[in-house]
Amino acid sequence: AQKCCSNEVLCPGQKGDDFCDCDGDCEESPQFCECAEAQKCCSNEVLCPGQKGDDFCDCDGDCEESPQFCECAEAQKCCSN
Repeated sequence: AQKCCSNEVLCPGQKGDDFCDCDGDCEESPQFCECAEAQKCCSNEVLCPGQKGDDFCDCDGDCEESPQFCECAEAQKCCSN
């Protein structure tokens, strides 16, 4: 997979504009997001130690709205991206 711009992954076999945007494409155009790197960026969820299964950090709104889910280093890193 070729990494393009900020959060875009161009999977092998896809044409230039058919990149995975690591956001809406993950569900709306999953054919763009089939390679491993795109799958990883699509699963932008971090479950910090001590949190229960549904209390994951979504690396987006939780960063400010539910910061208790995003206290571990990995979550802090994804929140700062």
